[in-house]
This record gives sequence, structure tokens and C-alpha cells, in this order.
Amino acid sequence: MAIKVFLTGATGYIGGSVLSALLAHKKYTYEIVALVRGTDRAAKLESLGVKTVQGSLDDAAVLEQYSRWADIVIHTADADHVAAAEAILKGMEAGAEGRQRKPILVHTSGTGVLLDKARGQTASDKIFHDSQLETYNTLPLDQPHRNVDVLVLEAGKRGKIDTVIVCPPLIYGRGTGPFKTISQQVPLMIRGALARGKAGYIGNGANIWSNVHVQDLAEFYVLLIESLWEGKAPVGAEGYYFCENGTEHDFRTLAQKIAEELKKQGGIGDGKADSVPEDQVLKVFGENAYMQLSGNSRSRADKARKLGWKPTQKGLYESVGEDVERLLEEYHMHIA
Repeated sequence: MAIKVFLTGATGYIGGSVLSALLAHKKYTYEIVALVRGTDRAAKLESLGVKTVQGSLDDAAVLEQYSRWADIVIHTADADHVAAAEAILKGMEAGAEGRQRKPILVHTSGTGVLLDKARGQTASDKIFHDSQLETYNTLPLDQPHRNVDVLVLEAGKRGKIDTVIVCPPLIYGRGTGPFKTISQQVPLMIRGALARGKAGYIGNGANIWSNVHVQDLAEFYVLLIESLWEGKAPVGAEGYYFCENGTEHDFRTLAQKIAEELKKQGGIGDGKADSVPEDQVLKVFGENAYMQLSGNSRSRADKARKLGWKPTQKGLYESVGEDVERLLEEYHMHIA
């Protein structure tokens, strides 16, 4: 019998890549219903064998209905939408009544929850391990994503459903979904460089993040889902999973790689990155610049590796050229 899956974010970067990975793996058969807006997008997903329901994260009744139906809910659409998380949890807990096995929620958060306020000035030696959650459990509620994470953790404690939280770091690489295939942070830096005529970083660019290729991340989701279905993966209070590939980057070096590729591919800039003046940071990188580009966020995916996950894709610095190429095409189309 097919495993019933309700997926949010199927048209997005993470969710689309997870969807493609689920469809490619044949260990289990999935009956997938994806939340979607727009008939054209629905038609595309349905051509892949995915059922769809029209709605958004603001449609609590739709979220409740399909979360009640599902064996597994994979929520990738928005780590900070409180009402959507509440509706999903309400539906899942209602649907748990009378079942032989607990429904499973795979919630997507992010290692922004670990951020400090370095503002690019310093590197941190603080590293969070998902096998050692004592420090994570003391993070304040005003950290990014933390309030929704706590809602999921509290549901896990109530015991009607099994919950896990996947917490990716900076994600890079070409997505494999049917719609959005480009990430956030690296393109944000490239677009800022194109607008400014020169690649840059915040402060000294000394801050460090872990990272993962989106295709490695999608493979982890599939492995985790299979392991959860087989009862082999920790859930609830222990169901917290980082997903990083064993390498890290600082933002000064990342900006320098962008500068070199922009000069090489587009003749833009002098091949050298510099610090963006503080009064220009929000103009260059947008209102979320400091959260996305200026703090330290170092994580270790001990549990993913224990489950057998092995990242195989190329590293972040080696992938910068691909993103620069794609953003240059977008840039030239815009100014044409």
C-alpha cells in the first residue's frame, strides 16, 4: 500500500528537490498530494504523477484536511509561518486517532536558529552537534525559526504524532524540482554584486557557516523518511537533524570567489571583493542581509551520518561559477 504524503513547498527550491528525489527512489511507493497555487503549476506537478490541492499556507482548513489524511507530512514551504504549523499539527493530531501507527511530521527549519550577532566581524568557535542538543535546547525564542521549532517539539512531547525537524545550513547548487532551482544566500550576494558593480561582504566577512548541496540535502530527506517509516530514526525531543557536508565557508572567501567569477565570466568588477559600507548593506543585500550573511552558524550532522547519509556533490566554492553564470543570464535579460 502506498504511503500517503502531504507536501508543502513542492514548487520551491527545497521542496521541489525533495519531491524529485522521492519520485526517483523506488524503495517505497508514495501517494503524494502537493499544496500548490495556480492551475499551470498544478498541471505540471500532476504530469509527474503528483496529486495537487489548491491553497496556500494561509488556508488553515486545507492544511488541516490533508495533514489529517497523510501518513507523512513534509513541510518545506516556510519555517516561520506559525499559523501554518499550527494547522498542520492540529490536522495531524486529529488524524492520529484510531491509527495503528503514528503520523510523521518532517518539518524544515534552518541553522539560522544558531546565529550569533557577529555582523561579519569575527569567526566563532562554537559548533552545534545534533547529537548534543543541550545547547540548542536553551536557545531563546527570538532566534530565527525557534518559535515554530518549539511548536513542533511540543507536539512531539504530546505523543500523538512523531515529529522531526530538519535544519539545513546554507544550501547551494542547482535544484532538481520542476520550478525553483536556485538557492537564496549565494544568489543574494551575486545580485548585490551585480547591482553594485563589485562583490562584497558584511564587516570583515569573517563569519562562518556550514553548507550543503541541495541534491545531497534531498537525498537525506529520502533516507530520513525511509528510516522514520521503518522506526530507525530518533523522533520527538531527539528528532532534530542538521545536514551539512563536512565543509564550511567564511563570507569573505565566498565573496572573493564570486568576484573572480564575475570578472572571468562577465567582465564585471576587478576580481576583488571588499567590505560593503555599513550604510549600504541593506540597499545592496536587502532587508534580511544581516540574518542571512553576517552571523556565524556552524553545525554538525552527526545523526544524518549515523543513518548512513553520505554527501557526494561538489563543494560550495566549486559551485559558485554555476550560480554566477545563471545570474548573469538573468542580469543581461533584465537590462536588455
